[in-house]
Amino acid sequence: MDNIEDLTELETVKVKFIGKKGTFTDLMKTLGSLEPQNRSEAGKTLNLIKKEIEEKFYIKKNLLNRRLLDEKIK
Repeated sequence: MDNIEDLTELETVKVKFIGKKGTFTDLMKTLGSLEPQNRSEAGKTLNLIKKEIEEKFYIKKNLLNRRLLDEKIK
């Protein structure tokens, strides 16, 4: 994500990984096939990871928006 320099590209990557049909979403769907005792722990872990990923996207989006505003001001 560090190499992304464009809001459109960032959104594309976000959809690819945590969008409705994204890679991470597919992984979440596999939780149902786990044993109940493992499902709970795996679900908690995946939710924490997803939250961290979403935070990183949010931070990167704000950074890119700030750069765009700075360029418009110049």
